[in-house]
Amino acid sequence: MIKLVKYLFEFRSICLAIMLLIQWMFCNTTFAQTQNATDTTAYKISIALQPASTNKFHLETYFGNALLLIDTSTVNPVTNEVIFTGTKKLQQGVYIISNEQGRRIFDFFVDDKQFFSISLDYSNPKNPQINYEGSPINSEWIEFGKQIAAIVAEKQKITHQLEIAANLVDEVKYKVELEKVQSTYLNYRKNLIDKNPGSLLSVILPAIYEPILPDSMLIQNNFADTMAAKQFISDHYWDGIKFWDTRLAYTPFFLPKLKKYYKDVVSYKTDTIIKKMDWMLSYAAASDDMTRLMMEDFISASINHVYHWNDSVFIHLFEKHIAPKKYSWLTESKRQMISEKAYYLMGKMIGSPATDIQLPNLQGQATSLYDIKSNYTILAFWDPTCSHCRETLPKLDSMYRTKWKSKGISIFAFGSESDGNIGDWTNYIAQHHLQDWTNVYNTQEENRNRIKAGKKGYPEIYDVWYYPSFFVLDKNKRFMAKKFTYEQMVDFLKLNVK
Repeated sequence: MIKLVKYLFEFRSICLAIMLLIQWMFCNTTFAQTQNATDTTAYKISIALQPASTNKFHLETYFGNALLLIDTSTVNPVTNEVIFTGTKKLQQGVYIISNEQGRRIFDFFVDDKQFFSISLDYSNPKNPQINYEGSPINSEWIEFGKQIAAIVAEKQKITHQLEIAANLVDEVKYKVELEKVQSTYLNYRKNLIDKNPGSLLSVILPAIYEPILPDSMLIQNNFADTMAAKQFISDHYWDGIKFWDTRLAYTPFFLPKLKKYYKDVVSYKTDTIIKKMDWMLSYAAASDDMTRLMMEDFISASINHVYHWNDSVFIHLFEKHIAPKKYSWLTESKRQMISEKAYYLMGKMIGSPATDIQLPNLQGQATSLYDIKSNYTILAFWDPTCSHCRETLPKLDSMYRTKWKSKGISIFAFGSESDGNIGDWTNYIAQHHLQDWTNVYNTQEENRNRIKAGKKGYPEIYDVWYYPSFFVLDKNKRFMAKKFTYEQMVDFLKLNVK
């Protein structure tokens, strides 16, 4: 029986918010309308500094994981004030004030009210005291932080009481209290969003939390239950998110949420990934910045294997979203590099035949991948000196013996020489009784000889850059799955091999 932990207040999902809240939530903050705009001034942010400083300060904003420099200004030595002003309105989002050494002083929000002042006392850099005038959104954010702090403290108190509960009656009592505290939190958050429709705050809040499983899904008794719980999280992960809202791109919240979704949440099935990618980009098309943020992540993740996507995901991205379109941010040199990568992979898609591998087996005899006659073949690339490989292969063998062998699945294990030698390979196989597999060994000398002969090494042919890597082939040695982790392969075989 598998239990999913219920993140009562979604600590992981609000951790990004805490980066800001920890600086602001205990500040003694006041608000009032200030500063009349001139005909040519579109924004003006005045910062009064304590203690006195002659440093330059920078105004920056986020764009995904990057920081964009917006303005630089020097402190007035008479008023001890630094002023950022311009004739073009600032993009709404999260902004940073940093000093000329690049150290971040504090973060704040900029919405449609762009004439405001800040009083900053940073005599204690670890706990700067900040007062805002003319920026109500920051007041709401501070209040949000106070509410979270109070709720978390109450949750911790009740959780401790639950842990030391002496009887079943007390356990039920404290569980009910925890549910009430959670309900208070969820209602507060919902009301805050409903109270500020269309505001920057209503855009940011959905981006910093994740869905909570209903009680009925907290305990999974079988594989179907686990998959249903994962599907619920995937289905509700983007609730409240508007992919066309440019303001999301200028916060530190959206891109980490996007990355987590494709690494940990969404199904690894190629069709599902492509469908979700197209869905997001179709809505983001209304915003050049959101399109760029997502496209750059998808391209980089595909080329650098961040999400372990199948090659056909990258090919689809190229054919539908890159080749037929022009983007101001995509240079010709980068477009050419992407095109070359896509055309190379097109010849190696799922359904295409695997390149034959011919290497010595345990007896030193040349053995071919195509010598294996079975319904399915697991092609496993591993390194005898790789700690993760040494942990994974016994689990692979256990699944093979108990579940897969009877279904006509064979294993062709490609041992790769790196820091170790052939003795490490044979000793490991003998120690863990892996002789039932087809084991072959690829020496560094073999790689050098292939290169001298104008051929690519086998790991390069299969685009293997991490160990262990698993491929699934059908009876004709055509690719069914490529470069899976062990966990991905187990799930794949459960769903596709009966």
